[in-house]
Amino acid sequence: MRVVTFNIRYGKGTDGVYDLSRTIDAITGYDLIALQEVDRHWDRSNNDDQVALLAQAFPNYYLAWVPSVDILKSPDAQDLIDNRRQFGNLLLSRFPILTIRHHSFQSYRAAKQLSIHRGMIEAVVDMAGRTIRVYVVHLSYPLPGCKQGHVSRFLEIFRGAEREGPPIAGEHSDTSWTAEPCPSYVPNSSIVLGDFNLDPSSEDYSLIVGDRHSRHGRMTPFVGGLMDAWTLVHGGNETAATQSSDGVTFLGRRIDYCFVSPDMADKVKSAEVLAETIASDHLPVAFRFEF
Repeated sequence: MRVVTFNIRYGKGTDGVYDLSRTIDAITGYDLIALQEVDRHWDRSNNDDQVALLAQAFPNYYLAWVPSVDILKSPDAQDLIDNRRQFGNLLLSRFPILTIRHHSFQSYRAAKQLSIHRGMIEAVVDMAGRTIRVYVVHLSYPLPGCKQGHVSRFLEIFRGAEREGPPIAGEHSDTSWTAEPCPSYVPNSSIVLGDFNLDPSSEDYSLIVGDRHSRHGRMTPFVGGLMDAWTLVHGGNETAATQSSDGVTFLGRRIDYCFVSPDMADKVKSAEVLAETIASDHLPVAFRFEF
């Protein structure tokens, strides 16, 4: 199985040109595609419905879309139903997406630095009979007191998912609630993909994966934790960059991740940054799993 995560910056490349076709070219051929910063109906992206365009480009994929920003586009528009300016995360999957949940992160009103409401998709995907939890995550820039709050909130959601259970559980006198199929449990096996806006050397990163290990770079010493798929393949090598520091060149910052539950660690076979595209100020990061 081939997996990719990509912050697409709404299709605006390092050359300053909006061209969603370059984004589509960069992610074609993957089985599980996690995208951040997807637009619907913004002037900056030609007022395109990027969700619809991506669905058209991947017609045989299941899709999960949840906007974290949702604002009235124009009070004078004739279309009152779809008249929304939206921005958020999107998951494309060759495999059936059984359930979808949306989670929001607390936002902070900043005086000068841009503050954008962030969110996360939690999906249960049926991968040829094996159900796996898949997350698409986008955390904030490091506003004072904000990012670590997001990491803690993410971990709270992740660790509580099995306890909370599926969207519908139990029994009711109105049998229509359970007449149609629904997963009976939330799986432990997990893949977490996205732009975490944090460095591997940060305290926030250690909250997710634990302390440094002499052999593997990073390990998870606690129950309910996660492992960094990149370090499972490359050890402590942190030379890979996934975000441009100046909007043009890519030097030194790895902030886009694939984390996996410990039972998935031996399934990760490769990890690479796809450095050939100029479709965004981030680079796609691709992983190969074998089950």
